[in-house]
Amino acid sequence: MSDSDSGSGRKRILVPIVAIMMCAVAIIGVGYSLTSTVSSNDNPISGDGLELSLYSSNTGGDTELENKAIFGDGKIPYSVNTVTEKNGSAFKTTKEYKVEAGIEVKLNYGNVYLGINKTPSSSEPYTITMTYNVYSAPFSEIRLYTGDGATLASDIDSDPLNGLQFEITEQYTKIELRGITSEYAGDASPASTVDVNFSVTSA
Repeated sequence: MSDSDSGSGRKRILVPIVAIMMCAVAIIGVGYSLTSTVSSNDNPISGDGLELSLYSSNTGGDTELENKAIFGDGKIPYSVNTVTEKNGSAFKTTKEYKVEAGIEVKLNYGNVYLGINKTPSSSEPYTITMTYNVYSAPFSEIRLYTGDGATLASDIDSDPLNGLQFEITEQYTKIELRGITSEYAGDASPASTVDVNFSVTSA
């Protein structure tokens, strides 16, 4: 083989390598956001001689959760589309984060109980009002489940302007908050900040 043939052979090898390097490479991954935070404010709340607090067990006492953030670190599922392309003499990598709408994300750190200083009854239940504010995407609403987490609390007055109002008949009621995702697409991992408040009144 002559020198010219050898050189030609090297050129033929370089062509496909350069072509590969100039192509954009897209990688799709799946992750979980750990930056969602929810706080509970102004507890305990008194009204009609009643006092409401939040607890980590159904016995009350020193397990009171007080005013610290008791909900948060909701693992918001998201996908990441990573694209790498040649930009002049360098390579540029961009990422797009996406969240699908309608996914329920559990917000409790652990067990959370609504505790009342007086025991209600089935004939004289207490009314709990929950209000919340979502300050950023990707939560469209917050739902509250009671008991084993399978019972969705329904609004007894069907007026969203009054917050979520539901009745309890036990001194300690286990609750679970879940955020419902809204559609999201952006260049940063999804995060949401939500403030939740509870109050209690007698029937």
